[in-house]
Amino acid sequence: LDEYCRFPSFVNNDYTYFRIRKGTHMMEYSDDLRKGHFRSVLSDTRVKNGKRLERDQKLHNSTGRKSISFLHLGKAGGSSLVCNIMPKHSAHCEGGKKRTLVPSAISKMTNCYVHYDNDMHCYDNPTLAINIRNPIDRMASWYHYEHLDNLQELWGDSIRTCGQHMLFKCYSSFHDLAEYGLAGTRPPPTQLLRVEYNASEEICRHWAWASIQGTASASHHNVWNYDWCVQPGLHTALMLHVM
Repeated sequence: LDEYCRFPSFVNNDYTYFRIRKGTHMMEYSDDLRKGHFRSVLSDTRVKNGKRLERDQKLHNSTGRKSISFLHLGKAGGSSLVCNIMPKHSAHCEGGKKRTLVPSAISKMTNCYVHYDNDMHCYDNPTLAINIRNPIDRMASWYHYEHLDNLQELWGDSIRTCGQHMLFKCYSSFHDLAEYGLAGTRPPPTQLLRVEYNASEEICRHWAWASIQGTASASHHNVWNYDWCVQPGLHTALMLHVM
C-alpha cells in the first residue's frame, strides 16, 4: 500500500494508480479535464443540472409542496441525525437500515437525503436542512477518521488516495497540520498540487492549505464542506435550517 496511490473517483474515474516512489505526479494531471482546478469537474456537473433544478423548483413552488431535503455534512454528527430522521439511508444505525422509527414531523417531511453530492440532488426542495459543528472540531474529526493509521481498520486493503498519502505523510498529527502546515503564505487555489515521496516543506504546506480549504481532495470529507453543500442552497431554497 505504501507504493501506490490513486485519486478519488470523483476526481478521476479511470482509477489510474501512481507509484509514489517513481517520479512526480500532478493532482490535476490533465489540463483538458481539470482546467487547472479539480473542482471545475464538480462545478461543471452542477451547471449541467441547473435547468433540471430550475424546472423542479418551479413545480414544487407552484403546487405548494412542503418537503425537506437533508444535506448530510460529513464529520458533523450527521449520521446520528440520519438514524433519527431517515435510518434507511444509513448502515451505521442501530438495527441497520431495517431500524423501525416512530415518524416525527420532520421525518415525515424529509423526502430527500444526500451525503456526497456533485449532481445537485435534493436542492429542488423549498426547504433544506444541514447539520453543523464547530469547524475546528469537524476538521480534527476528519483528520483522524481518514488518517493513514486508521486506514486498515476503516477501509481494509483499499488503495489510499494520493491526497491521503501526501497530507498524512507530511503531518503525522493534527497539531502539526495546524501549527506548521498552515504557516507561511497561502498558495493560490489554482496552483497545481504535486505528489512526491519525499515532499518539500513548500509542497506539504500546499497540501495542508488545499485540504483545509477543501480545494483539493485528501479523501472525501474535506471536499464536501460547508461552502460546497450550502452555497447552492443560498440561491435556491426558500428556507435553510441548521441542526
